[in-house]
Amino acid sequence: MNSLSRYQDNINSFSMDAPETIDFSLKCFPLIYCENENQDLECSNKIILPSSVLREISKYNEIEYPLHFKINNSEILFTPSEFKEFIEDVFIPQHFIDNLGIEIGSQINLTLLNFKVNKGQSIKIKPHTSDFLEIMDPKHFLENHLTKRYTTLSKGQTIIIPNENSNILIDILECEPSNTISIIDTDLEVDFEAPWDYVEPENIPKKEETETFESCKRAFKLGKFDFGINKPKIKEKEIVEDKPISEGRKLGTK
Repeated sequence: MNSLSRYQDNINSFSMDAPETIDFSLKCFPLIYCENENQDLECSNKIILPSSVLREISKYNEIEYPLHFKINNSEILFTPSEFKEFIEDVFIPQHFIDNLGIEIGSQINLTLLNFKVNKGQSIKIKPHTSDFLEIMDPKHFLENHLTKRYTTLSKGQTIIIPNENSNILIDILECEPSNTISIIDTDLEVDFEAPWDYVEPENIPKKEETETFESCKRAFKLGKFDFGINKPKIKEKEIVEDKPISEGRKLGTK
């Protein structure tokens, strides 16, 4: 017997052609339940999976990488941070437990999507609070966090990015060319809408008002990303009457 079979039970088997989806039934827990879990994963779409999932996947050839999974009927895609030995469950960020309505320790359907996710061309984002406007260097902020924590984005999703002692919540209003996109190794245009709580200052002379908004316009290169940030003129009345997209303020979609 090949000694490698002790670690991978199908090492001597012929690979099979991979189907478009591969389903797993696992119990689901928050990341904090996983020994030595990384707190940074809480603000991401990264999950921890048992090594048995990797062994099952390795039976097939023509698997698309990076790996993307969905949970139950959610449109949000998850990427494995690691496959751990000696565990049998899946561990995911707490806010997905809450917003996908998952009962801790319950059985979920975890599905590997074995096809390419469209590379993103553009997104429109809307922060929850005006704290985002106080970030001194948004280029560095997004460069340091976005692609490090997320491999895909979905329309209607809320992403969380840590900022000093708090978290920045950002709604993904639009994704092109499809509702779910990959943001890895692609040129991505980003359009920025004023935060949900933003109220335009009143009684500002026209010239000063223009300068205020012009000062918020930025265009910069972020790796292979091309971000253009433009804060529109939105008045308080417009914010109240503007109907947010479905589940725009939830941390995830079903």
